[in-house]
Amino acid sequence: MLISAKPIPVDGDHVLRGRWADAPIAATVVALAYAQLRHRDISDTELALGLVASVAIVMSAIEYRRANIGVVRPRLNWRDAAARVARNWVEAMLGAIVVVGFWTLVRVEYGRPEFRPLWEALDVSLPVVAPAVLLHAVIAEWRLGRTRDSGTPVLSLLLAGRSGVDVDGLRRTALSLLVRAIFLPLNFCSLVGVLHHFRWYEYDLLTGRYGGAETGVVIYGLLIAAITPGYLFSSRLLATQVKSVDSSPLAWCVTLACYSPFSALIFDRLLDYRARAGGSLTYKSYVDILEYRPGLSALVIFAALMCQLFHYWGEATFGLRSSNLSNRGIIVDGPYRFTKHPVYLSKCVGWFIIYCPVFANDALGVLRSTALLGSVFLIFALRARCEERFLSGDPSYVAYALSMDSKGMFAPLSRRICSLRFSSRLERWRYAQEKHSQR
Repeated sequence: MLISAKPIPVDGDHVLRGRWADAPIAATVVALAYAQLRHRDISDTELALGLVASVAIVMSAIEYRRANIGVVRPRLNWRDAAARVARNWVEAMLGAIVVVGFWTLVRVEYGRPEFRPLWEALDVSLPVVAPAVLLHAVIAEWRLGRTRDSGTPVLSLLLAGRSGVDVDGLRRTALSLLVRAIFLPLNFCSLVGVLHHFRWYEYDLLTGRYGGAETGVVIYGLLIAAITPGYLFSSRLLATQVKSVDSSPLAWCVTLACYSPFSALIFDRLLDYRARAGGSLTYKSYVDILEYRPGLSALVIFAALMCQLFHYWGEATFGLRSSNLSNRGIIVDGPYRFTKHPVYLSKCVGWFIIYCPVFANDALGVLRSTALLGSVFLIFALRARCEERFLSGDPSYVAYALSMDSKGMFAPLSRRICSLRFSSRLERWRYAQEKHSQR
């Protein structure tokens, strides 16, 4: 899911404005929550749950205010309202059962030691899920009534004898649950791992004893804590419900390739792109070459950290809408005002600074390493292209992407290279769609 630049004359329910401050707010909440919990006798998993809950509560309050400004509370038929509350509660609980059932069925993967925090978190959080969901359903019905119905037809399959099954809605719900089931454990367990590292080396990290690399760990921890709540729930009360999910096999393949366990196979083994110093073949990156030039080395490290901060800003701007392969609204501020893909851009530039070989005692080796690093960039380029094609069905995104052809940071380049313009890609996609529909 991507973003848009203002002004854009599109449906206000799809375009979300005024989110420049969300990333620093989330970082502040994480820092304050950690300061309050750091000395308590709790496990890393419980600490992670505390940070995620803190971010979720604060950002939910902010999103609630944004989503409900100007919304008039409807007059309710209490019998009908009670029935809708019961239905929505059952829908949400069925979704939770499906997600947990997926983790149980795929125990070969989720039974590995690195996913132990997932099961520890379930033991702590499951008792509060049902009452929390019920309270949310009651408040949403009281505040909104039938406004912003999510239309998630989990029950429609069970009630197919009384009414037809919404196949498209059922597929969207199933894919949305699959996204949550796959990416929630990855993010949460990564957060637990970062917290374990941080608690162990807290003094050295906070005093900067380990330098830029460890500062990057802090930024990554803030990032994971900020986006994990987005995978926990969607809410019509906060206008964070899933509007559509990408079903393209290519989009799923290139997205999953960037996450464990596939990233270990593809990035670390197949595309062993990292420049290395030492051994019979020496591939040196900028960081290695400038090791004995403190001033220039600090400048390169600073540039890499700025890339990580830009990455954090891009991810945290989504907040409670964080979700791969999904459209949960088109955000119109933050780093997406400058480029459609700030997360992928910052990742690739940062990796180029850290890993690109600029010197080697083996010319063939440096060419090989550079080509493999380029292959990594190609994967992210494919992710960006798949996201654009998926979101090209949303008029809000189309308006944004077309405006970026002339206003974005890469607009001068796209004016000279036709293939870089979204307008040319949109034309091809629509032509292909028309031909497909005529068959």
